Amino acid sequence: NSATRIIKTSWTLLTGKATSCKTKEKELTHEVDNLKRTLVKQLNLTTAERKRIESSLSDERQLVLDLVEFRAALQEITRITSLKTIERDNKAREYLKAEMRSIKQEKI
Repeated sequence: NSATRIIKTSWTLLTGKATSCKTKEKELTHEVDNLKRTLVKQLNLTTAERKRIESSLSDERQLVLDLVEFRAALQEITRITSLKTIERDNKAREYLKAEMRSIKQEKI
């Protein structure tokens, strides 16, 4: 129980920090994308080259979004794994306590 409370409290604190970091990351990513587009417009490129660069920028943006989703999924899996480990340890402890009680009762 106490371990679960500690994990929940830690998770809440980390989630708050992560949210502000994610917001800042989105702002910076948007700014970088705008700067890339501005640079592409300033360069004297053919239409085909410009389209290719825009396509690459779009692909890169999608990969970044996928990466964010995968990181979130990994964090959730890690959190669930930790909780399962704690639950398993607690069950093992409870089992040992019950076994010790039954051994004591047999001796009496």
